[in-house]
Amino acid sequence: MRYFLFLLILGVLLGDLQAGDRLRVLVWNTEKGSNPYGASGKQRVLKVIKDSRADVVLWQESYKLEGADQTLGQWVSKQLGWNIWQGESPHLAVVSRFEQVKKALHHPWHGLGARIRDEKGREFEAWSIWLDYRCPVQWKASDSPESSNDDLIACDTLKSDRFQQTQALLDELDQRGLLEEEIPVLVGGDWNSSSHLDWTQETAKVYDHRRELALPIGRLMEAANFVDAYRFAHPDPVVAPGNTWSPRDELRENGKPDPPERIDRLYVKNAIGRPGLAVVGSQVLPENPDDARGLKKEVIFPSDHAALLIEFEWVETTRTTSGAFYPDSISTSPRLDHRPPRSQEPDFTPTKIAWGSCFQESRPCPMLEVLADKKPELYLALGDNIYGDTKQMDVLRRKYHRLARHPAWRALTTSSRVMATWDDHDYGLNDGGRDYGPSECSKEVFLDFFDEPLESERRRRKGIYTSTMLGDDDHRLQIIMLDLRTFRSGLERDQSKAYPELGPYRVLREEEPQMMLGEKQWSWLEAELRKPARIRLIGLSTQLGTAHNGYEAWINMPKERDRFVELIKKTRAQGVVLLSGDTHWAEISLIEKEGLYPLYDLTSSSLNQVWDPAGANPNRIGKAYTQANAGLMTIDWEKEILRAGIIDQWGQEQFSLEIEFRELTFQQFEKRGSFLGKWQSAFGDLVLTQEGDLWVGTYPQGTCELKPVAGCLEGKWMEGDRFGRCRFERSRCGRFLKGAYSRGEGPLALPWPAWRTGARGISF
Repeated sequence: MRYFLFLLILGVLLGDLQAGDRLRVLVWNTEKGSNPYGASGKQRVLKVIKDSRADVVLWQESYKLEGADQTLGQWVSKQLGWNIWQGESPHLAVVSRFEQVKKALHHPWHGLGARIRDEKGREFEAWSIWLDYRCPVQWKASDSPESSNDDLIACDTLKSDRFQQTQALLDELDQRGLLEEEIPVLVGGDWNSSSHLDWTQETAKVYDHRRELALPIGRLMEAANFVDAYRFAHPDPVVAPGNTWSPRDELRENGKPDPPERIDRLYVKNAIGRPGLAVVGSQVLPENPDDARGLKKEVIFPSDHAALLIEFEWVETTRTTSGAFYPDSISTSPRLDHRPPRSQEPDFTPTKIAWGSCFQESRPCPMLEVLADKKPELYLALGDNIYGDTKQMDVLRRKYHRLARHPAWRALTTSSRVMATWDDHDYGLNDGGRDYGPSECSKEVFLDFFDEPLESERRRRKGIYTSTMLGDDDHRLQIIMLDLRTFRSGLERDQSKAYPELGPYRVLREEEPQMMLGEKQWSWLEAELRKPARIRLIGLSTQLGTAHNGYEAWINMPKERDRFVELIKKTRAQGVVLLSGDTHWAEISLIEKEGLYPLYDLTSSSLNQVWDPAGANPNRIGKAYTQANAGLMTIDWEKEILRAGIIDQWGQEQFSLEIEFRELTFQQFEKRGSFLGKWQSAFGDLVLTQEGDLWVGTYPQGTCELKPVAGCLEGKWMEGDRFGRCRFERSRCGRFLKGAYSRGEGPLALPWPAWRTGARGISF
């Protein structure tokens, strides 16, 4: 299956193919410009190239020859009478016997390319690349066999710049239009990384250091529609390993053997329905391994890298194919098919739903790959789906293209349908609202990417709010995705923050403008809430349930927040559960108002970023989680229980909450438990005891002296010389305490959540 797309592109229907002539491409890193191999090293390099009968050489380490002003590549080109594009450094070069009609430089050390035209006028792009050499995965696996898969993948993503450099290279190709080009594009060189196609269960039986592992660099290239030419020609990595590092068979500096790996590779991308290059042969040089072994000044093959030789045949196809990733300059859609739900789908009753936010598309994202393995039927993308932050729509489109190429996103969208809203960064302006000028242009880019139908009402009205009704009458699930950016009025900075960990914004005053949804969206929302449904999931890009913490949230506009709560009461809309993002930490907030069932706000953020510590939120129940995370919900329609939790990037559940359907109705909402007993809390076990009208709380660091006030316990905490005020409020279900505390005489703005040990349906 991994080569199916390539076969289509080349015209797998043999009746459409017409044989053409051949193109031979050599990929070679010539160690330090052959200088370690003595004065005759360059002659031996020249002989290898002549003997290979290559038409093009994608060169790395084409350094200056000792005692000369020429690089090795320049000297060889002169001997052959060929053309060369050397670039700004004596490192990368593209050498060819054909005309080079256009030249491009991405980075002096990491990539350059040339538009090449052969004698028949056929053109193709050829790029030579080199990536960061640090922390090779094979060394890590060999030296530390106990390393986890995450540790090994980190060699490419965190302990070197290879992942970022590959992303940057693909961005460059995208910006130059080469990912949509109608001519073949070849990208080859020293990737300094192993391929996921070589680290399999079968190769693990042959090489002690290998295991089955989804190494990311080759997957990034595959996601951009490039095919590994050698592995296409030789699909079995056991039969044809193709190792290029290192043919010299030397020991490393630590005295250990150097594990063989295929780190020099050539990738090819062809256009649909156009002349293309079909791989018809591939080999690694030298053919005789002994030619690379021995004293450098005497050895026949003069490099510590083997050379990769790929032979192509020009082919023609008259039949177009479809289904590939071919972004174009007009539309943002990657043709991934996110399959967003229609306004009504009675035959689609999801029982597993995921949600997440804040995906920095330039970074790796193991969280989404883990989530994809959980196979949710529907994923709710709650904003900051990219970090656009621009008024230039071409920049915004390219960042969506990067998201479309991301292996983690592709893994998720393969298994799950997607429904999306935006937040500030994919809207286009950090913390932006209605003051962002090109919001309509940004909206078009957003809707194109997420495959919104052209006839959709969402395209005709202002804003991107939307909804869907899923399942039959007995299993009706409504999903509402709000737009909290297009209409939102401005925020105000807090000039006198009570605590340094609070964010920059204050709560707006009664007389100050407060608009979150806009009147048309409010009217639409009221109509939606009046529709019958058992469960309603409302997607919010910013939190509604949190108390004030100084960051963007509904609480900064209290009139709008109150209006939302009153609207649920007015419409008698049962089953509302809020799902939110934005924060870069995960938590559950709880709002309890007279005349309304408990309103839970389940926040998941970020998918691949960290914010520590979590922001202040006295409405928090349970703990917060500050590493990469995603939300995962299961709905048991027979038992009428909804279970929602936060999982980490290893698939482990960090906390969860069960909610019975009946808890989300207007039938009963005034049941409370006792304060007495032991509670787990953010500061260790909290034990509350009563002595007449006085209450005492003890916890590992100190004590509390409390009195009942309006159904809460209020008083003072003490830890030696440190003190402050505190307040605890029971939830109606009796499972939680919403706690707040101050430092000294400051405001009660800091969270002290607690939860009943062993209570039904909670895990923190």
